[in-house]
Order: sequence, then structure tokens, then C-alpha cells
Amino acid sequence: MRLSTVSSLAFAFACVAGAALAACTKAAEPATPPPDPTFAAPPAPEMPPLLTPPLQTQADAFPDCTWAETRGAGLSLVAFKCPASEIVARPELPGLMRIYKGENAPQPVIVVQLFAIPDGAPIESIDAAVRDASPAKDVALCGLQPSESSPGWHEFKPTGALKESYAKFLAGTADEPALPCGSLGPSEAGGRYFKLLPGSTTQVAMVDLPSDIPDFDVDSLKAAE
Repeated sequence: MRLSTVSSLAFAFACVAGAALAACTKAAEPATPPPDPTFAAPPAPEMPPLLTPPLQTQADAFPDCTWAETRGAGLSLVAFKCPASEIVARPELPGLMRIYKGENAPQPVIVVQLFAIPDGAPIESIDAAVRDASPAKDVALCGLQPSESSPGWHEFKPTGALKESYAKFLAGTADEPALPCGSLGPSEAGGRYFKLLPGSTTQVAMVDLPSDIPDFDVDSLKAAE
């Protein structure tokens, strides 16, 4: 009892003296009531089919377009079908291309291109095929390398002296080479990324991702009959 009384007097003195004003104020605050166990947060609104939250920005960017699955050429991809453009299968590529509609429409562009690879072989084994599909003056100095920006993917990038020349171009101290490894290599517009086609052991997919918002869901890419 005596120890309790002394402690209470000391605390009261500290409050009066102002040395522990914050502590006094805090002690005077009413306790926060415990959460109501019967409360439950309302369920999150359902997203439209094939439109998950990460893709909401895409929906905002393509308001007049609808999601559709493009299937053919041995693969499947969910993409926006728009009044002015759509992605279609091109078995002769093989892969997918974006075609444009209307008068004076741009030329079709490759979105996904497939490269055959022996089952179990390293991805670098298709270097020769990629060089053939992406001609450039010094393309012999280019090869597939792990991507520094996108783990799990590879990029067709310059090596050796060509890498040094391209670094000078990017730094603005040289006028070339703008496309050191051709159309499937690095450029100032978007990026080309390679990986084994999900669901396949004998096809590598090259995906051309634009520098702005893509009109397709790259995570939906997979092998298909």
C-alpha cells in the first residue's frame, strides 16, 4: 500500500510540473473499443471476365475494344479486338501479327513469333535462327542473353565491340547503330523478349512489347493446338 501511494504521488507531481504532460494526456484518453466481431467487409466487386485488376489500366486505354482470344499458329493469346486493329494468327510466320484497318492503315507488325528449339536445349541454341529473322550489319555479334529488366526472359542483344558501339549511341556520342541487332534486338521503341512458350518444350516465343500500354495480356500467352 505504501509503495503504491508513493508511486501515485510521484506521477501526480510529474503531471503538475509538466515533465510528463504527454503521458498524462495519453492516460486520460478513453480506451479504443474492441472491433465488432460481427462486422465483415463487403465483398470486392467482381471484375468482368478476363479483366483482372492489373489489366484495368489496359481497359481504360482501349475503351472501344473487347477482350478476345486469338488462337492459331500453335499458340493462344488474350488481346483487345479494336475497331481499328486486332491481333490475328499467322501460321506462315509462325506467330501472331497486329493488323490495322481502314484507309492508309499502317503495315501489319509482328506481336509474337515462334522459333523451334530442340526439346531440352538451351535457349541460346536458336541464336542462328534469330539472326536470320533479324538481319543487321553486325548481327553476328548479337545473341540471346538473360534480360536485366524482365527476369525469366531473354533479349537479343549486342556483344563485344558492337555492345560498346551501341553504348556510345545511347549516350549520344555516336550516330549509329540505332538497331544493332536488327528488328528483334534492342531499340528506342519497346522491347523484344524471348522465353520458352508456356506449355511447350519445343517452341520459343518472341514477344514484342510496346513502350506504351500493350493491347494484350502477355501472361495469357500459351501453347495451343
